[in-house]
Order: sequence, then C-alpha cells, then structure tokens
Amino acid sequence: VLLPVGATLAFLIMSFMDQSALHADEYTHHNGRMVKYQARALFGFAFLLGLTCIIASSIVLHNVYVNKEGIKGKVPDSNYPGVAICLNTIFVFLSTFGMKAARVSDDFF
Repeated sequence: VLLPVGATLAFLIMSFMDQSALHADEYTHHNGRMVKYQARALFGFAFLLGLTCIIASSIVLHNVYVNKEGIKGKVPDSNYPGVAICLNTIFVFLSTFGMKAARVSDDFF
C-alpha cells in the first residue's frame, strides 16, 4: 500500500526544508526573490500530501476492513492490516510536526 509512502515523502519534504526560508525576505536569504512563498508552497504541498494520506488510509480501513467489502471479492479475515496502515500513516504525519518543533535553528549545521 502506498499510503505510508506518501506520508513518509511529506515527512522528508518538511524535514529537509530550511526553517529560515519560511520567514525569509528578498534581501537576507540567498539574494532570491519569492523564496518565502516558494518555501511556504512546498510546505503546504507536503502538509496536504500527508493529510490526504491520512484521509485515504482511514477510508481504506473503513471500506475494506471494517465493512468487509474487500478488494475484488476477497474479504479479509482480520482488521489488523487496515489498523496498522492507518496508525502508521497517522504516526508518521504526527512525527513530522514533532521533528519541525524540535528543530530550533538551522544555524548549527
């Protein structure tokens, strides 16, 4: 299932983003224009990607595993895979914000 992969991709995009680029102006950040807006757009894309993966994993959990609709007529025996996928996606998404909050400054690196 590709849902945790999308959440991991959002995690990587947000983690590698330069914190000062989100608050940059034209004169102090690498002499570039629109740096702040490009960084915010990338941050927004990563946030929406992670949120979309959470919504999609909860839909998969509900439709395939809870309602026992199955995929192509194959009904799963237990709910465990759906719960595991949903929890994995949620925990990766939440750890993304834990990593962003824990990093105080990029000046040390």
